[in-house]
Amino acid sequence: MQPYNHALNTPEAAVDTLARLLDARAPISQSDAVDALIAAGIPAEIADRAYRFTQIAWGRVLLDGLGIGFAPDYMFLNPHGKVLETGLLDDDPCYQAALKLAPTYRQAPAFRAIAPTSSEVNAINSMLNQGSKPENLQLTTAFFFLGDPSPIGLTRVRQLIHGQAKTELAKLGKTPKWIRPWWQFWKP
Repeated sequence: MQPYNHALNTPEAAVDTLARLLDARAPISQSDAVDALIAAGIPAEIADRAYRFTQIAWGRVLLDGLGIGFAPDYMFLNPHGKVLETGLLDDDPCYQAALKLAPTYRQAPAFRAIAPTSSEVNAINSMLNQGSKPENLQLTTAFFFLGDPSPIGLTRVRQLIHGQAKTELAKLGKTPKWIRPWWQFWKP
């Protein structure tokens, strides 16, 4: 076991260590990457947040310029969907560190290893494959489960997403297709 290095107790050090790890060992699973960060002396909470927020930040950098609308916030949930923490991405030090380091690693294996694994990148890719135009897409809150989500947790997140989508569409004067009665097929 190596001695604890207080210099690694920063989000910037955690994201940089993660990037160097991914450059050397990609592909690597999230749990293996977090374990490797902890073994390198990064505190567990910072290691986990560094991975999650780097994934989201670099995924957004990858999608930058397509005209996609991104939600400014995030939520951490337990496996049953109970909200444990909410906040703005721009206020999170790990997210900020990841955005700051993105240009440094943009052409590196680390970026290519983690950016495409973002849940937002996966969702956008799926919508584009279904014929959506990127400029018409608006993403909801970035959700993070702490632990494997239960069926109840997944249902709860779907409810949160539908609620957010319904609110955003109402602001635009539109009704989401999934809540429109089947017999009102003529309504836009």
